[in-house]
Amino acid sequence: MSNRQAAIQRITRIITAEYPGVKVEYFGSTLTGLLLPTSDIDVVAVVSGPGGPAAWLRGCYVAMQRHNADVKCSELVTKTKVPLLKFVDVATGMNLDLSYASMHHYNQPQGVANSSWIISAISRYPLLPKLVTVVKEYLRRRSLHEVYRGGVSSYVVTLMTISFFQHQATGDNLGRLLLRFLQYYGTEFDFDKQAIIVTGNGAIISKSDMRRKLGFREISLSLSIQDPVESGRDAAAPSHRGMDAAKRAFREAHDALQRAVDRSTQTGDTVSFLEVIFDYFKHSRHLRYF
Repeated sequence: MSNRQAAIQRITRIITAEYPGVKVEYFGSTLTGLLLPTSDIDVVAVVSGPGGPAAWLRGCYVAMQRHNADVKCSELVTKTKVPLLKFVDVATGMNLDLSYASMHHYNQPQGVANSSWIISAISRYPLLPKLVTVVKEYLRRRSLHEVYRGGVSSYVVTLMTISFFQHQATGDNLGRLLLRFLQYYGTEFDFDKQAIIVTGNGAIISKSDMRRKLGFREISLSLSIQDPVESGRDAAAPSHRGMDAAKRAFREAHDALQRAVDRSTQTGDTVSFLEVIFDYFKHSRHLRYF
């Protein structure tokens, strides 16, 4: 059994012991496979009783103190669109993010439904996992990977990458795909005026059309993406604080890679794209794609 599986089983046992009738599901990168060794485990508790997310998670925070030999609560994040209880599985050191879903309002929690949609997209774009993995790691190293700290969610990164494969990607050279991805989102895509649709064959539309034709009332001031599962929701809205920084990071990475490619062309030396943007990676078995 892997550390992730053990941690999931342990938190499921603890939550269901404290709250009989609550259903525990995991989603995100653990379900889709688009994960890094450091990726948190996303867990949702599907609750049928009274109370909203913040109140229930506060109660759960108190209940978890009775199990501090197994889990250590690190942070309760309530001033966000999706409140979270962050904790660590003691035995494995794995970080987990626990969120809340009401059994009365959802047939399937949003995160789980989103993850299922992503899995179907992977079958259409087989190079998607490798490119997403590198982009996620790059943002993590720039401290732009946690939404509640002003970063960009893994879900948004994945949807951006799917749109890239729908409209920009050519060939199967992963190095060239990475360079083109960074150029596209770092210098070409108009975050202020354009919006992304990934359902079907995908589309790039204006934000005015997103309002007028799709009926969006609230659209992010930065990147906007129609959620493929909940079509009336802007999936990128929670990440709006991090998009300007992410765009700058993509542009800087592209410029660094392009300079390295130009030098390589002149000297004939081999260039490692990963070493250029991460300054390491010869030892990383997870990112030996480029």
